[in-house]
Amino acid sequence: IIQTVTRGEELGLVGSKIAEEPAFYFKAARPPVLKDFFDPKIRKVLQVPKMLRMVEVSFETSVMDVVDFANAG
Repeated sequence: IIQTVTRGEELGLVGSKIAEEPAFYFKAARPPVLKDFFDPKIRKVLQVPKMLRMVEVSFETSVMDVVDFANAG
């Protein structure tokens, strides 16, 4: 949940943890957001070799004889 706080008085309404220790939340570096991945100043494009993927699918069958107690007369 993202809420915008424009004044210090609103911190109490948003959450008690933030109001108790505002420096912890506002002085720390913010987490990356989607627009950061497109900013050429803070990203680095790496060349990686093209990879191929091989997927192997297998299955197994087995036969078992069981007694049919409902019709075992």
